[in-house]
Amino acid sequence: MLKRLKEINSNVNTAKTANGLITLALLHLLYVFAFYYKTKLNLANPLIPKYLAFELFEPYAVKGIILTIGVLLASFFKFFKQNLMVILVCAMIIVLYYFTSFEPNFTEYQK
Repeated sequence: MLKRLKEINSNVNTAKTANGLITLALLHLLYVFAFYYKTKLNLANPLIPKYLAFELFEPYAVKGIILTIGVLLASFFKFFKQNLMVILVCAMIIVLYYFTSFEPNFTEYQK
């Protein structure tokens, strides 16, 4: 069993898939940071309350934390050449990114 796992981890296609999934997760993480800066620039008006900007960005911040922890964990496994674990971690964080839908809640701010 251990020999088969070593063969899978050393397979070129497994390594390419692991690298591709890490790249995809990093691109999603860059999107979260880009959304933060876009929101920060668009809502820098002193007439717009700060809590509104925080409420808009909060769902992306949670997804960014999930992605950051996942990318760090995948990089740790990649350092030890555990490509199968990298694929599993990256697939899990990308699924969590798309299937966790956080919606801003503005009901408490309505008058």
